[in-house]
Amino acid sequence: MAHHGNRSWSGAAYPSRAAQAGGGAGPTRKSRKSKRSKKSKRGRRPQPPQPKAAPVEPYVTEKAFKTDPDKTCAIQVRVSPKAAKGMIVGWMDDGYLKVRILAAPEGGRANIELLRLLGLELRVPVRNLSIVRGSSSTDKLVKVVGLDDEEVRRRLPK
Repeated sequence: MAHHGNRSWSGAAYPSRAAQAGGGAGPTRKSRKSKRSKKSKRGRRPQPPQPKAAPVEPYVTEKAFKTDPDKTCAIQVRVSPKAAKGMIVGWMDDGYLKVRILAAPEGGRANIELLRLLGLELRVPVRNLSIVRGSSSTDKLVKVVGLDDEEVRRRLPK
């Protein structure tokens, strides 16, 4: 009797190779047949395509806004995406407006969120705001139609 670790095995527990091949009295191996049901043989049914999520559109009611289309202003904005709280921090020493955005910079979501936030603070419709330069950068140039520089400075926090 051979002893392996904590277990002892007798020779009868392991038949010889001749017995496994069918030449002896030991147990023989049976081929395993697949026990799949008819349903699984057909395979999985193709799932209908999932509808893609609609792009995030900024929504601002236009009744609260009064703008003059002849006035135009450009704001230099420095954006911090994926912030804990979306807010306009204020004007920096180098002339940039510091803005924190909740959205991640994926698929233009941060840009949409920036325009929505600026539209609310400036009280202008989002359609009057556009990103002129820096759509994939943290430093952006935003064009505001309907307000001049003085009005923008007055409406935004210090």
